[in-house]
Amino acid sequence: MSRSFLRQSRMEGNRDTRTPAPKFIKVGRAVRYLKEDLDAWLDSFYRQSHLMDQREAA
Repeated sequence: MSRSFLRQSRMEGNRDTRTPAPKFIKVGRAVRYLKEDLDAWLDSFYRQSHLMDQREAA
């Protein structure tokens, strides 16, 4: 995931037509992400049934 994606998703907020942004923390002007929050956010997109079907067939 790129810096520009993260910046854009923070600025635009969560919309129905966009990928939701991961949780973040602002410390002054700095933006930080907890590793656990990023892992959970990435895991939420991992489950795709057609990929699971291919793995079970192998």
